[in-house]
Amino acid sequence: MKCVLCGKRVNPTKSNFILLDGNKPAHKKCPSAHKSKLDPDRKILIDEVYNQFNTNAKGYIADSGFNHYKLLNQIKTLYEYGYSYQEQLYALKKVVEKQNGFYGYTSVVNQISRIIAQKRKRDELLESAQYSKHQEDTFDVSKFMDGGDYEW
Repeated sequence: MKCVLCGKRVNPTKSNFILLDGNKPAHKKCPSAHKSKLDPDRKILIDEVYNQFNTNAKGYIADSGFNHYKLLNQIKTLYEYGYSYQEQLYALKKVVEKQNGFYGYTSVVNQISRIIAQKRKRDELLESAQYSKHQEDTFDVSKFMDGGDYEW
């Protein structure tokens, strides 16, 4: 039997079953849909890893294949350590560029701390350079005039 409210299957022997209007089966509490919402940045990262695997795979990973579950676990672990998906994507591109190929995501895991530290340092220097260019010096001319010397 299907629930008239949500359209999902209703088991009449369970305690979550009621009859509406005497003969229409329904849930007491309709179950909510458990759709996992994938972060778009995470999806971009996973797509880029597979793109690198398909185009630049080298070494052991080219011969043996790719472990999807290990990849997802590594991405999750790095995210829990504080590396955003954008930072992981940046590190992936840098590692592939440096190694001239994709040897697996483990190489990204091993080098991400150094790569992101360098990136953050460079961003900090650029930000301070931008700030110093836009900083204006202001002078209070009235303090000069209070001294009584009007011959400037």
